[in-house]
Amino acid sequence: MDWSMHCCPSSVDSLLAKEIGLKYGLAKSRITMAHGWAHLKYCRAMVENLLNFVCKAIVCSQVIPVVLRKAIKDKDGNFKGNIEIFRDEEVIDAVVRFIRKSKLSLDEIALKNYIFRQACGISHLRFTRNVAVVYQQRINAVDGSHINVLTINENEEPADAVYRWCQENNVGIRYMESIMNVVYGSELVVCKRREPVYFFNSDQ
Repeated sequence: MDWSMHCCPSSVDSLLAKEIGLKYGLAKSRITMAHGWAHLKYCRAMVENLLNFVCKAIVCSQVIPVVLRKAIKDKDGNFKGNIEIFRDEEVIDAVVRFIRKSKLSLDEIALKNYIFRQACGISHLRFTRNVAVVYQQRINAVDGSHINVLTINENEEPADAVYRWCQENNVGIRYMESIMNVVYGSELVVCKRREPVYFFNSDQ
């Protein structure tokens, strides 16, 4: 597994390296980040401790490593971006995140199948579902007490999901609009309408 962190530079200055060596008992006082990760990747806890230590001295844009990164190109071979899957992430969530953020016109099913094949067998990736979660948020009452977690899947109309959540959790309909406004602000949520379906006849 590649524990490299692209948020950090390829090397650290001698003082920081010396401190890392002293703190973690490394043989060399001057090390590169690449050597540091290679030396420590056998122990996930130690790697996380090292990351926490390093990121106190330099700016890190992420704390979870990318396990798989795949370049995506169009039919003409033009680069369109990277799909990045983080440690312990659901593969389907990463694929749909890329699709919705990039707003590319592509064969979503083919891309999902391709990434699933590429990711198969790689440690620290999750394959527990084939439908992505595009929104998940803990919802609290006005007094701060926890109500429940609102989860919206990629194949759900957000208005329907919010309405159903309000019904299931006995949340007044007057709060639905404020919840929906927050949901609509998410870049991964695609809304075709704001009004939920209040009644559905399954016989038709």
